[in-house]
Amino acid sequence: MFLRRIPQSFRIARVAPNSPFTRRSSQLLARSFISSILQHPGQLSLVNDGSTPSNSTSIAPERTHTTAYTGHGQVSNANTELLANTLSSIQDFEAALEVALSQKHFEAADVVVGQLVDLYRSESATRLTLFHDLLRKEDADHLSQSTILQVLQLLRSSPYEAMCVPSETFGRIYRQRAHDAPILHVLIDVLKLQLEDIQTPTGRLSPQYQPPAIVPEALNILQTLIVKDQDLALDVFNALVEKNFIPPGVLEDPTLLESHDVQLVMYAGLAHASLHWEWFPLVTDSITHLLQTSSSRQPQVTQLVNDMVTALLDGETTAASATSLQACLGIIRAHRVPDNLVRSFYESAREIGCASEVVELYQFTRSERLTGQHPYPPPRGYALGWLMELLYEKGQHHLCRTLAREVLHDHLNLQVHYRPSFIAATVFAGEVAVARDLWKRYVSKDDYYVLLRDHRLMLAMVQAVATCLQDAKVELDATTALRKKVENKEHEFSLSEAETVARAAVTDWDDFLTRIVRDFEVDVWNDFDGATSETLTCYVRVLFTVGRFKDGLQCLRTLVERTESDSYQENIALCLNTAAEKNPRMVTALITSFAKRRVTVDPATFMAVLKKVLKEAEDRGDTELVDQVVLIARQLVPAESAAS
Repeated sequence: MFLRRIPQSFRIARVAPNSPFTRRSSQLLARSFISSILQHPGQLSLVNDGSTPSNSTSIAPERTHTTAYTGHGQVSNANTELLANTLSSIQDFEAALEVALSQKHFEAADVVVGQLVDLYRSESATRLTLFHDLLRKEDADHLSQSTILQVLQLLRSSPYEAMCVPSETFGRIYRQRAHDAPILHVLIDVLKLQLEDIQTPTGRLSPQYQPPAIVPEALNILQTLIVKDQDLALDVFNALVEKNFIPPGVLEDPTLLESHDVQLVMYAGLAHASLHWEWFPLVTDSITHLLQTSSSRQPQVTQLVNDMVTALLDGETTAASATSLQACLGIIRAHRVPDNLVRSFYESAREIGCASEVVELYQFTRSERLTGQHPYPPPRGYALGWLMELLYEKGQHHLCRTLAREVLHDHLNLQVHYRPSFIAATVFAGEVAVARDLWKRYVSKDDYYVLLRDHRLMLAMVQAVATCLQDAKVELDATTALRKKVENKEHEFSLSEAETVARAAVTDWDDFLTRIVRDFEVDVWNDFDGATSETLTCYVRVLFTVGRFKDGLQCLRTLVERTESDSYQENIALCLNTAAEKNPRMVTALITSFAKRRVTVDPATFMAVLKKVLKEAEDRGDTELVDQVVLIARQLVPAESAAS
């Protein structure tokens, strides 16, 4: 393509003369000109608008004119003559434009830009840098349609200048002014000039080649242009094909060509091109825009969607990344995909550590939007346990409960490594019954010890089951008492059935609690001498939780003797805190006993426990215990410290 050669002297933006007088005069004329345009019709005059110093020279012609501004970016003939006589150089108009934009006088700016377009059109050797910069400004959004059209037409007249239009300018003008047909056509002409002038390398450099920014911008514009004006879109699409920015294989796919759907072929081309150049968000855009058109009913669309998701997950160009997974997620939200692709998504996300994407996918697949449809499967293998950990960490407890129920009811297998954390998260999320059934399933296997030796899980399980047992007993007592008061035989029979159910629940929870404590105790005593302080601490807390205070105290003495542990103080505090919830009087006696035996425990540790005991005593209304706690506290710390 022939490109007009621009003299080197004009390859930079025009620079104002260094003479202060000359520059000042231009600014004065510019301000006066702006003021004149903003006058009411019939009041056009080039006078100082008051913004210049009082000693500045004002210029006011003797002639006046009846019309100043027509409101459409045009000035009357008489005014045009006046402007030509007053602002006679490009520099003057550039100064006027600067003032107009700085003062947000966009109607005046429209007039100035129109004059500048005429002046630059006559100066064919002058660079159009001014207009490139103008279109980049946010203020350009406020200029009239006719003004933007004039600027684009001027840029189109010079292939060299068209090549210099920044890529982001196309998208900005397209988003804001695509409804204006003349502007749209000229904008696309300028876009095609840029695309046609791109030189693509061949040979060794080809694999490392990355298209210029105008190419993804063109793909982005095409997303909606295909529907808005198919002929214009086809022109841009063909320009991209000729430069090999769209893989030629798309146009040779017999399955697509059989559809005889130009719209479908173009969207497929955009998706494949975006995938090839690793512009993954554009892959999602291409598919989602296609699904909003009439072409979405074509049978080839499903295969196209599956191909895109598969390629993004398998890393057809590069390994899967957070960006490619986000693109997949966008497609899955818009169109149903096979279950195996959803499982592949989970596994790919786990391999590269994309936690947010995994949670987003599971949250979407369990949303009300998909109610009534065949549910997507949860992940498998290591990804299953990893998902539960992520859901719990992010506070998605309702999804934790959902996932736990799925694992239980669908008989999904948990990897050994994740079983303790999965069941613990189920407990913390409030699904104690589900956690109990999962425990029963896995504790019978050869690797049962991973559950028994996870202190966090063991303590959580015992405390939760003990609470459920207590609640079941309260329910049983209430039902029994109510049955005895009812005289109506029919109601008595109904309450009798409820009492039977409540009694069965008590038995079930009691048996399970006894079982897990027994299993844990056996595992601890198998190597009691070698048990760590953390294991003994957990054991003591379990015993206190189930009310076995004598056994707990005996084990606590053993723990106290192992003062070499770095977490000694913390372990003692944990044990006493657990006991305080069950038997606050025993704790006060225990603290007194420790003090008499001069057991080395930080007084602050005892004080923290005593605060909890004091709260329990106050809640129970035990004034005697309150006085006892206060007395012990005074003995532990000096009076002045206690007062503070």
